[in-house]
Amino acid sequence: MTGPFAVSKHHDGDDAVRLLVVGDIDHDVSEALSHILINAVEQPGVRTLVVDLGRVPTVAASGIRSLMVGRQEALRRGCHYRVTNAHGLVGDMLRAAGVAEFLSLPPEPAVRARHDGPAYRIRLEPVHAEVPA
Repeated sequence: MTGPFAVSKHHDGDDAVRLLVVGDIDHDVSEALSHILINAVEQPGVRTLVVDLGRVPTVAASGIRSLMVGRQEALRRGCHYRVTNAHGLVGDMLRAAGVAEFLSLPPEPAVRARHDGPAYRIRLEPVHAEVPA
């Protein structure tokens, strides 16, 4: 574990809970995070669980597994589940792992190329080459 890890619980309305995760989600904390997520959806009246990763600098494979365990338990109980604020490296890791869609992450923003210079057109012509026998 690289630094401190904490999860705080916030009620967002009558049936929604938001868990604010702070710190790296690595092997050392992933099992605890799984238990926290499961516990949150087991609470009476919880219909929506939002996991806020805005203060998470990195997530390891074991952390991704924890997020998926939480999702699986939420779905099993008929609870809505989504991850928010997964930016930068964390968002990249979740997308690379192929779980972004399952965690309700927005699609990766399109990267726009910046071009300040003149536009060029390139004309390609076929190349005829003789191959020696």
